Amino acid sequence: MICISIAAQAARPSFCHDFVTPAYPYLPISQLDKYNQGRPVLKGLPLSVISLCIITSYPSHSALYRIVEVETSSYEAASEFHAASILPSDSNSCFSQQCIETDHPMIGYSMNGLEGLPLDEEVAFGVDKYFYYLDYDDLSSYCYSELGYATCDAWTSRRWYGDSSNGIGGLQNERDAYYTASYTPLYRSFDESQSTLTVEPYLPAHYSDTLSIALDTMEFKVLKKDSQGNILANASSGYFDYQGYYAQAYRHRGIVINGATVTTLLPLADDSLSFADSEGEQLLIEEMGGTLAFDTFTYPTSGSDSQTYVVGNAAVATFDYSDSSKYYAGLDLSGCVDLDQPVLNAACQNFGFSSQAFIWSLEDNGDTRFPATSWATSYDSYSYATAQASIRAAAIIDSENSVYDQLPVLVGFNTELADDNMLIQAAIFRPIDTANFVVAENAWESVFINNAKLESDDTYIYSNSLAKDINEHLLVVGEAKRSGSVPESGTAANRMFIADASQSSPTAVYFSSLSQSIFFTSAGGEVNAINNYNEIVGEVDAENHSEIDSKQRRRRGFIYPYNGTGSDVERRAVMNNRAWWLDDLTNGGEYSNSNNAYRITSASDINDAGVIAATAIKCASGYDTTDHFATCGEGTETETVVAVKLMPINGATSADIYSREEDTSTVSRAGGSAHPFAILGLLLLGLGRRRART
Repeated sequence: MICISIAAQAARPSFCHDFVTPAYPYLPISQLDKYNQGRPVLKGLPLSVISLCIITSYPSHSALYRIVEVETSSYEAASEFHAASILPSDSNSCFSQQCIETDHPMIGYSMNGLEGLPLDEEVAFGVDKYFYYLDYDDLSSYCYSELGYATCDAWTSRRWYGDSSNGIGGLQNERDAYYTASYTPLYRSFDESQSTLTVEPYLPAHYSDTLSIALDTMEFKVLKKDSQGNILANASSGYFDYQGYYAQAYRHRGIVINGATVTTLLPLADDSLSFADSEGEQLLIEEMGGTLAFDTFTYPTSGSDSQTYVVGNAAVATFDYSDSSKYYAGLDLSGCVDLDQPVLNAACQNFGFSSQAFIWSLEDNGDTRFPATSWATSYDSYSYATAQASIRAAAIIDSENSVYDQLPVLVGFNTELADDNMLIQAAIFRPIDTANFVVAENAWESVFINNAKLESDDTYIYSNSLAKDINEHLLVVGEAKRSGSVPESGTAANRMFIADASQSSPTAVYFSSLSQSIFFTSAGGEVNAINNYNEIVGEVDAENHSEIDSKQRRRRGFIYPYNGTGSDVERRAVMNNRAWWLDDLTNGGEYSNSNNAYRITSASDINDAGVIAATAIKCASGYDTTDHFATCGEGTETETVVAVKLMPINGATSADIYSREEDTSTVSRAGGSAHPFAILGLLLLGLGRRRART
């Protein structure tokens, strides 16, 4: 059999593979017999079949996206490179104009292992409002109770020990750094438009005579780059040498980088709260309290009084430190509030805080800071649990028919007290005074998203929920984590939803109810971004087996051109008005060979031009077939994790979609349009690759 190129293979029926050569794919029929002298594969075939094979050997203008791997060789070597966000753009679609990849730079981060507890989450896995996840057994308990995998031992080991071959990552390395006086950071970050991206450790001023910087111990994970060039990241303080011990000032704080200016976002103690009303508590909050940065908005959008604000989360009170269940390795936390320098104490290294949804002004480098709103409870701590709130995204609304037109609407989560339980739930923060709005403390009101609340019909269906992004049309996307005690179809997954913030009582509509086949009933995933054309990207389960007492499902990146206010008919039509795994939109045509070296596992961001920031697994030699789950070097080659951009192909239409094959372990899905030559091939021989179906 004569092998063919992937590009040619993607453009012809499979029955042509044995007798059309890549070296001479366009030979006239009159010359075929001469070329195939001694090659009996053509003998006896009808002329119509031969003609079909020759016609379909010509490269078709297939695929919607070209994959561009981000060049990371100039950065420190790492086992994985992940995409974070793409630079915001104007509204001109790259499907209707020629776009250059360098005009759409991306930021991202590298990893050399696996984190124990997420760096940029307010509480561990969105559920640990008690701060009880301290060691191996606690991580294992979360896996068994909330995920239910049969592989929880392996899941826990990776998060506790990290990468045992290099000692990087894992909660144990972080917890024990104080005594081992050794720590190598898991996260480093890159900006495609710059050669380097680094920040210096932040040390509280009155420790300068006591501590010295332990070089290269700082976690640094970028998240977003806005249209003004502000790079938002979350970082640890790094470690500091204290008489042979390694002390960490704080676990995470949001930072803003703009050129040579680096702003560290500080917390703010609220002395009206029960766990922030003493000087010792306030000192702990000031020195060790965490902050997180997620997004920015500029208000007013023009004029001399226009300012840019960062939104996120900040510590405002300590947790209840009398609770011995919070003591790591039995170290008593209650004495931390009596210390003049709590950073130096081993027990205080694991201190936790109550937090609120926060705003910082960049006009004075974050010195002006305040909560956007209060919790939906008057308690900062209740029965050892802490109240938490956070802003994950912001948008200036562009809707003449809305009372929020030209005002900033924010989304994230807030806490309410119900049934003696602190509930962390998806929330929208809307301006209170729409006629005379001013960015100020408590200028927003919080409203929870119905159907994403944790309790339903007296049953706690979800363990937590979160709104993650919002666009200028008031469309909100987010997730609700199905409780491990109430799984659905064999999984306790994150269910993805969309909601309309313009409604007086916003309600979550789950993707599984929107008649999109990739979002089947129990499909879990992460919805990461929505642009102003209502194009949604994220990652979704690509298999439908039960995860309870089984293995974790594989996932693939997706795009969903949602039909709502602000959607563009032509842009939706390019994708045949439906949701897709992104791998189905990178197959076929002139880029098929290079595209076939990648499988998109997650899409983290999409700008208004339609350029997508994504993370992919890569087979350097190209996957063995164009199938979704093809092997790499027949299973002998090692795949790598890389950051990529998906560049829309100018002029591509839904007719250019050529769906990849699936193996029997994947969920059955519908496709897009069918190529007429493929249909003809099926009629002739009853063979051929499956094309996308409408």
